Amino acid sequence: MEKISFFKKADYDLPDLNEDIFRLIHQNSRVLDVGCASGKLAERLRKEKNCFVAGIEFDSELAEKAESKCDKFIRADVSLLSQLPFDKDSFDYIVFADVLEHLINPDEVLRSFRDYLADTGFILLSIPNIAYWQIRLRLLFGNFNYDHPLLDGGHFRFFTLSSSRRLLEECGYKIVFLTNRNTHIKLLGKIWQSRFAFQIII
Repeated sequence: MEKISFFKKADYDLPDLNEDIFRLIHQNSRVLDVGCASGKLAERLRKEKNCFVAGIEFDSELAEKAESKCDKFIRADVSLLSQLPFDKDSFDYIVFADVLEHLINPDEVLRSFRDYLADTGFILLSIPNIAYWQIRLRLLFGNFNYDHPLLDGGHFRFFTLSSSRRLLEECGYKIVFLTNRNTHIKLLGKIWQSRFAFQIII
């Protein structure tokens, strides 16, 4: 008999994460999209907001798609980048959309990329919340299987709302905006972010 998993039924791509990040970026900005995947966000920012977008992506298949969608493209492992081919204070926004959890050294990366952020600039993050209610329920029943989007096998690090805040503050950033992404229990997501936020957007 085929095993049915409740946790696989939700469509976590509605609304598109890129839309949440896209709305926060102003017209005519200079943007560095770290881990830009196929370049979907970069393409929209260039076409609809007249932004200059530099992208970084390591995956060869995704990099092939992203290169033509960025004004400048770098294929590299973010964890191994000690220097970027940009001047200091080059960008108004640096985007880490679902990236930090894939890094062994997210604190080092956040500190090193600060040099490339303008004094009036912002970093934009989306971070999966390991304290999400579905994961808590699984653990209550002794289950920890890598078949849930929040437990992707490529995740080296796991974050909660409080640990995300602490990471940023320890790296010298000041949090000026925080929201969550949750399409299924929206009201509880707003009231109790630490339990019902699927992703944290800072």
